[in-house]
Amino acid sequence: MKSSFIALALAAAALLLAALGCLSFALTSNPGPESAMVLSVVGGVSLCLAMAARASARSQEGFVRDVVPGLVLAAFMIALFIVVTAVGGAVRPSCSPSKGFLPFFFLALPVLVLQVATGAWIGRLLGRPGRAVIAAIIVEVGLALWLLVAWYRAPSFRVVSHFFVVVAGDLLHGATMPAVVVGYRAATLLFGVALLCAGAARYPRIRRTGLSTQSMGNATLWAMAGIAVVTAIVAHVLTVDTLTPPRAEMDKEYSLVKKRGVLVIHADPLAVRPKDVDALLAEGTLWLDRIAVRLGQKPQGEINVWVHATREAEEKWTGASHVDFTFPWRREIHIVGVEVPHHSLGHELAHAVAGDLSNTLLHIPTDFVVLERAGIIEGLAVALTPELAVSDGLTLKEQAAAMKKAGFAPSTATLFGGLSFFDESPA
Repeated sequence: MKSSFIALALAAAALLLAALGCLSFALTSNPGPESAMVLSVVGGVSLCLAMAARASARSQEGFVRDVVPGLVLAAFMIALFIVVTAVGGAVRPSCSPSKGFLPFFFLALPVLVLQVATGAWIGRLLGRPGRAVIAAIIVEVGLALWLLVAWYRAPSFRVVSHFFVVVAGDLLHGATMPAVVVGYRAATLLFGVALLCAGAARYPRIRRTGLSTQSMGNATLWAMAGIAVVTAIVAHVLTVDTLTPPRAEMDKEYSLVKKRGVLVIHADPLAVRPKDVDALLAEGTLWLDRIAVRLGQKPQGEINVWVHATREAEEKWTGASHVDFTFPWRREIHIVGVEVPHHSLGHELAHAVAGDLSNTLLHIPTDFVVLERAGIIEGLAVALTPELAVSDGLTLKEQAAAMKKAGFAPSTATLFGGLSFFDESPA
């Protein structure tokens, strides 16, 4: 029991630190999907480990007695985040369109329930606290690696996981909570309920004289578990393809493909004319020649450019609704529009070519694999395409000089301090 109390106390402490850490950023310091994601990841993982330690005692009081403290702690975690983000929102209000307390219940609660049930099952099956906690860590790390590998092989601005988070699109204007995300999280909750019912059926309360008389028979609990898991699978199937459309469907729809040298453009023939693709190929080839001279680096393989006719089309296939972007390790670019000169084609090509100079996993300057050095990444692309930075007749250097003179010049340390780059005003 002592190890169980320590595990629950450590889970609560981890969550308290995460809640206080949320106050460092405007979006996470407010109630909404962003802070709910933090609660889901930190709270969910810590609950799984705590429940693995607690349930490993295999108490004769049964599975229900094992999970009740975990569910109570989950309720405390939600209440803590509501209080902390309410204070943070009052001090540092966000303009996120989905801010509010509902995401804690629709997005975070299902994950906490699933993680509590998973941890309890791991503890019951292994029966020793040390082994159970190690197994829970292996499970969580394995699930995270699986998610990372799947995203790396088919990247987008969406991340979908029953055990961690659901990101429905780019976060430039804050996360959203569309109905399809709520439906997916309903599946998460039902998976958790199925594990709870199955655990209660498999590990009922035991008296010294044998099994106690149950108010609900094991057969009923097994039936409830079966109904919950079938309903969860149906909800998952109905929502997952909307959240993450299969790549093969995009390949099929963007069947207008033209190539010049290493540059390959993919477009929807129903929305983009072949002559527009030819014009983009010509502009792209010109940019590649300029970048090769300025950077001293030529593309080391084919660069595939996906041309979306509208922002809505780009959002449908990639989740991005506000930006054009590049996945440097794949030399894959996504842009919107076919105007020539294009507003971002040269910039994105600079990212793709510069990526060949980096040997990191994502082919960009990073700390700890995933924390990108945005100042270096974006600064290099802008420096390689100065023509695109001209605004109101002012060159990039002239704009920078004007910002400095007006007192709006950003701190160099902040610009090159990793994600703090995004805290600075662009003008």
